Formats: sequence, C-alpha cells, structure tokens
Amino acid sequence: MGKFLVAERLFLGLTNAVFLLVGAALTIFGFLIQFVDVFSSYYSNTICSLETSLSGAGFSTRTLDFSLSEFAGYLPLALMVSGVLICIISFLGILGATREITWVLLTYGVILIVLMITQIVTLTIFYYKPELFTDPIKDALKSKIKSDYKGLNGTNSVSIGWNFAHQKFSCCGVDSYHDFMGATKWVREYTDMNVVLATPISCCRSLPTSKDFTCARIPLSGKTNNFYKGCFDEMWNMVVGNLAVTVPILSICLLIQIIFTITTIAILYANNNNNDMKEEYKKFKPRSDDSFLDISTWKTKL
Repeated sequence: MGKFLVAERLFLGLTNAVFLLVGAALTIFGFLIQFVDVFSSYYSNTICSLETSLSGAGFSTRTLDFSLSEFAGYLPLALMVSGVLICIISFLGILGATREITWVLLTYGVILIVLMITQIVTLTIFYYKPELFTDPIKDALKSKIKSDYKGLNGTNSVSIGWNFAHQKFSCCGVDSYHDFMGATKWVREYTDMNVVLATPISCCRSLPTSKDFTCARIPLSGKTNNFYKGCFDEMWNMVVGNLAVTVPILSICLLIQIIFTITTIAILYANNNNNDMKEEYKKFKPRSDDSFLDISTWKTKL
C-alpha cells in the first residue's frame, strides 16, 4: 500500500508541475500579445500590402498603426486569467501531493470535480447548440462594424483590424459583405471616379494598386472578391471548430482531470486509513512505566 501511495503522490506532483509550466506559458503568451509587440512578423506583410494599396489608390494615409492586442480583443486577457488559474490549481495539486495536507487535497479535488462538470456541460452546449456562444459574439462584431468601420483608409482599430482580417483570412465581414451595408462611417461613394462600392476594398482577393476598384463593385465575382465568405466561420473553424483536433485534445484533458480526481481521492483515503491506524496505535501504546510485554496493561487500555 505504501508503494502505491508514493507512486500516486509522485504522479500527482509531477503532472501538476507540468501543468504549472503550461499555465505560466499561457500567462506569458497573453502578456506578450497585450503589452509587447513580438509577433509583428505574423502581420507585417499584410499591413505592408494594405499600405501599398492605399498609396496606389491615392489615399492620404500611408502608415497604418496596427495593434495585435486591439485586434485580439479580450483574448490576451483570457489567456492570462486562464494561465493564472491553471497555475493556482496546479500549485494546490503539488502542495497536496507533497505535503499531504487534507484541506488542500479536498479543495483541489472539489475544484477538479466542478471543472469537469462545467467542461462537460459546456462541451455539450458547444457542439449541440453552438449558436448560444457564437451569436452574441457575432452580434457584437457586427455592431462595431456598423458604428466604427471607415473603409480601407480608416486608421481606427476596428477598420485596420477588419482590413487585416479580410486579407489574412481571405474573407469579408462577419458572415458576408452584407454586414457592411449599415456601416455609418464607411465611405462607399467616390463621385470623382463615379464609383459605388458594394464591399470594402480589402475584401478583394488582390488589393488594387491604383484607383481601379472594379473588384469591389457590382457585379461581384468570386474570382476577384471574397464577398461570400465570412471571416467568423473561417477563424472559428481554424481555432475551435476543427473536430479532428479539438475533440481529441478536450477528451485527453477530461481524461487527465478524471485521473487526477481518482488519484486525489486515493491519497485522501490512504491518509485517512493511516490516521485511523495511528489512533489505534495510541490506544495500545504502553506508558513509560508499563512493560510492553505486560498483557494486563493492554487489557486495561481496551
């Protein structure tokens, strides 16, 4: 029994140490996105293409001040909070495994059970009623487009972010180009060129390097414009919608949590048995003035 207990404690401690490192990595990654511009190589080429198109089209804007943290929204904060929570839970697991502190192990076990239940419910809703998650996000994105999007030459974070997304992911709008129809700050008409845009210029497959905006005018063509392809589904499928990737990962995470819970319960059970044995031993332990071999002394203690 002792060897099994040692193995259980060792397993719980080491695996939680790994998760502690994972939590720290997530926290650092979120911090870097939010406060340190170390991922410029990911978007620099796309931003340069947008600036070149602006220059060729005769717009006054030449430099786009793109911020990945603004484009990512609450994602960096979510990563940091998730990382800190993972670190705290992992630390409780390590402390409980190494010190065998009952209240720490109980707290750790309860947290794991709550997380498992929450995860199962969330995943069930996620795959059977995903619109409960996606619709509020889509509505918020569309609302920002209607109120803040200014077009290819817009310098605010919403305009630059959507122009970047259109080119990076070859898409247009949240669901389609119709999302821009109510954009109050988007300049669609260019009277000097007799042009009325049907989609943002950034929805064109290839950005124009002159004042020829044919790719964004009616009639629209799928060969020159991504008007029919929403950005949300593209990014959603890339991040969480690929079942071949997400299902195995989430299944493994759930299995690890189950193993952690069983291990924690086993350690608590073993510790409880050890405490009971110690109490029984105290009943029978001879006093200093008693002889250990004096059977009559043992009987009186019973």
